Formats: sequence, structure tokens, C-alpha cells
Amino acid sequence: TQSTGSTSTTCQRDEVFLNVDPVKRVGGYIRGHMKLLVGNQDDESATCDTGKYYPLNEDSMDSSILQLYNITADPGETMELSAVYPDTTQDMLEALQKFSYSGNPLLCEFATVEGSYPNDGVPFVVPWEYTESDVWTM
Repeated sequence: TQSTGSTSTTCQRDEVFLNVDPVKRVGGYIRGHMKLLVGNQDDESATCDTGKYYPLNEDSMDSSILQLYNITADPGETMELSAVYPDTTQDMLEALQKFSYSGNPLLCEFATVEGSYPNDGVPFVVPWEYTESDVWTM
């Protein structure tokens, strides 16, 4: 619920795809009260190879590392629940993987304008044009 002056509104959206990062091989998805994190969210060792296209598919994320949280009951994300709710975890992973297929591959390039995207934090862009031979396979 969001208050705007004297009125309040309730968000009708019950799912949000947070991200799919094929360079770091992580992703995130919120549905209802549950938040799924895929891959090692703390790994900073992955680097983007300039000029390489990274496909968006099931290999875009390291699905061997899954973390599920109830963000309403546990907003600090201290209780990991994937073992308690394996069906929910799998269902949300499949939805995130399906979503990742809907996008173009990402192209690693670094900013040419100070403060713009792509940058060190977000080192890729969605290319306007590409050919299948450009896309790197994992």
C-alpha cells in the first residue's frame, strides 16, 4: 500500500523480475511474499569481456545456488526457505528462466560518456542489432 497525501493505493502487481545478469550468472524474482535469488549474489569476480554478447537462457544464471525468502515475514532475509518450499523454489526458478528467454542477448561495452550506462556496475547493454553468430555460448 502506498500513501499519496490523503489517499492510499494498493499495488496490483504481485510479481517483479528483479534482474538476470549473465556475466555474474545471477538473477532475482519476487512473487507475492516470496523472493528468489539465483546464483552467488556476493561474487564480484566475474568480469565482462568487451564486445562479447551474453545470451539470456537457462545458463544465464547459476541455478545450483538458490535462495528463497519470505520478504513480508522476514524483511531482513535471514531465514532461507528453499528447502522448506522446494516446489515454490522450482516454480519461481522456471518462471525466471522463461522470462530470461524473452530478452535479447546482452553486449558487454563500457561507457564512453561519464556517468552513463554501461558502466563498471552495469557493464552491458541490450544491442539494437546482432546476429546469432555474435552470441557467446557457455
